[in-house]
Amino acid sequence: MDEINKVAYDSEGDGARTLEALEEAVDYNRWVADRIRPYLGSTNLELGAGQGTISNFILDSHKVILTELAPDGLAHLKKRYADNENVLSYQSDFVQVTEKLDCIYSSNVIEHIEDDLSIISHADKVLNRGGTFFAFVPAGRWLFSEFDKVVGHFRRYDRSDVLRIQNHINVNNLDLEIERFEYSNPIGALGWYIKLVLMGVVEVNKKDALLFNKLVPFIKWLDFFFKFLFGQSAILVIRKK
Repeated sequence: MDEINKVAYDSEGDGARTLEALEEAVDYNRWVADRIRPYLGSTNLELGAGQGTISNFILDSHKVILTELAPDGLAHLKKRYADNENVLSYQSDFVQVTEKLDCIYSSNVIEHIEDDLSIISHADKVLNRGGTFFAFVPAGRWLFSEFDKVVGHFRRYDRSDVLRIQNHINVNNLDLEIERFEYSNPIGALGWYIKLVLMGVVEVNKKDALLFNKLVPFIKWLDFFFKFLFGQSAILVIRKK
């Protein structure tokens, strides 16, 4: 995450206010955590834990290193999970982490990192054999809006990014393979396009988060039975050979 985006996620930044709103979407956050859970191992790392919204579910059952580049966010994590024995450590910068890991996971984080390929390269260094890099990301370049700019997004992911990442793996002879890329929540994508792209809304508030939360059973049903050519989000899974 670059310096501009760190500011966005400090206590008074637009990104921080968005995280506070999304904290209210409990069912949605639990659903994201459930998508991550099958890939977890004995030693895990959350990339960009923010305010601990996803950590809140993962730490119930797994040991995790929490990383967060924004100083206010890191301080909040230390306070929130001060008594949680499943927190292995708190780190600021992921690329300074040297521990061997079974899983590196993130939710709506790597789009904030201009050089996201550097994250892939470091994952190759620290993942154990068979370990997983899991990223839940915003999807669709056609959905990129002023809101994305406000909260510090450099991109929304599509299959061209899969090719870009694969090329990086090949050129740098990384011991990684892309195992999965799939879109999620096409209904949310259409709503996002109308409200944030066409109407130009530049915030996601608690009301939006609670509405989204109510749609989770429908989103889960669609994602389970169908594979879509577009979505509001996407899942990227990269495996260490």
